[in-house]
Amino acid sequence: MDVVGANTTIWKYFRAKDSMLFELIDVEFFANTNATQNIYAQLYEGHTYSKWGSFSSIFDQSTLRLAVLDIYGSSALLPLYNFITKEITISFRNDHLTDSLKVGCIIYFNEINATVSELAEYAVKQPKVKLRKSGPSTLTEGE
Repeated sequence: MDVVGANTTIWKYFRAKDSMLFELIDVEFFANTNATQNIYAQLYEGHTYSKWGSFSSIFDQSTLRLAVLDIYGSSALLPLYNFITKEITISFRNDHLTDSLKVGCIIYFNEINATVSELAEYAVKQPKVKLRKSGPSTLTEGE
């Protein structure tokens, strides 16, 4: 369980181990909401640096599943039909202006071995990016 602050979005990113892929079966989103709160839960293929954000009605080609959690449905179990990918990102958006909410997600998946051609494909589509934690904002000599 995580807590989504008032009027904010949180992101959770997962990447399969080297030489493995995720075979996604189902995703279950849940939250504790009341009559004035909505949570937008979204599951993406890939990483957050290539996404617009989690807002209602924004759907791009990377969106696998989108659920609106409110007082009428505080949980959703959605099928993913054995979708295969290397990386996934989960986002939760809280649209309430003052209250924080507890949210959760369960992903049902299998890890499968990747073929050489699949590894080459995902090396181009979803490269492993290591970002610098700190340092100068401009390039230094030798970079």
